[in-house]
Amino acid sequence: MNTRNKRCFHYEFFQYNYGPFSIEVYDDHDALKELSLISESGITSEINKEGERILSEFDSVFKQNGLLLSEMKEMISGLNRMSGFELVEDTHQMTVTWNSKVCKLREIPKHSTILPQQEDVHLKIDSSTLESLIVMLTPELIRDFRRVRSEGSTSSPYVPLTA
Repeated sequence: MNTRNKRCFHYEFFQYNYGPFSIEVYDDHDALKELSLISESGITSEINKEGERILSEFDSVFKQNGLLLSEMKEMISGLNRMSGFELVEDTHQMTVTWNSKVCKLREIPKHSTILPQQEDVHLKIDSSTLESLIVMLTPELIRDFRRVRSEGSTSSPYVPLTA
């Protein structure tokens, strides 16, 4: 998708042992696990019912980005059919622009940035929806909301002072 100037997410990738690697992807995966929005079985992660519920809140974002997301799903579907060895071979054959020259990924030294974060992200999401998503996916805020709700539900009703 990068060769067609299409990027969905704002991740930075660098060259690593088996191809492009992004620390942010793993951080986001860990956050989704901590929030119990995905389940794991071996090396496979799947969205669970709570994750599906939260995703359903953002149908408008999926509709607005339908073409880009369908291209991404098609690409992922093709990658899902490949073995780990085939993925490594395929990614190392990719042609990328690095340090202003076109080269194969395998020619780039380990730990070198391949895809830097870009200012222009193609996934479109309005600011209020993004703020809602951030709140919904921030473990500290969720814990605070739950604490406030539980404390509020057990406290006595407000009674105004009388003179």
